Amino acid sequence: FVGGNRNDDGKGKVIVDGHEIITASTAEKFVEAVNTPNAQVIIPANTTVDLPASIAEGVTIEGSEGSVINFAGKTPANFNNVTFKNITIKEDNNAYSGIQHSDVINYVDCVIEGCLQVYSINTTFTRCIFKNDGDNYAVWLYGGGSSIFENCQFKTSLNKAVLVYNETAIEYDVTLNDCTFTAKECTKDKAAVQIHTELGI
Repeated sequence: FVGGNRNDDGKGKVIVDGHEIITASTAEKFVEAVNTPNAQVIIPANTTVDLPASIAEGVTIEGSEGSVINFAGKTPANFNNVTFKNITIKEDNNAYSGIQHSDVINYVDCVIEGCLQVYSINTTFTRCIFKNDGDNYAVWLYGGGSSIFENCQFKTSLNKAVLVYNETAIEYDVTLNDCTFTAKECTKDKAAVQIHTELGI
């Protein structure tokens, strides 16, 4: 919100273009802040927080140098219009964790480590760097919907970047624009963008 209209609401809150700016100095403050609709929540430098069970609509979570949000083992649901910006997201390589049953989720200028599981209906990645040093994909798309990757980098140990995983007859719309793929080694039976289906569709 640099360059936006900034004001004080008279109650000690900073408002920029209608968004309350909140610095989450503790884990408790972070959980409280992300449940404020349309807030911009700032994670201080060199701070690690866990992905919370709930986030209000319209919230942006923005990192600082060295800040991390831990997704591993978390399965929150029903987020809408949530943005993660300029933060390192850490996942593990286990299946079926991540943000589930949600609508619009945006990732901007994030570093994503491990295998990110995507279940949201509309997901956009902009200038994100995906890193996975294991034998899994950098991102699983699961449950259909639209996923857009703009100017992203995939840096993996194997040539496995994006898995489109389909167990039923659902539709995916996956777009990759100006993305780069770098792998330490290649496996012949998998593609950088792999489509998997249980039904042969």
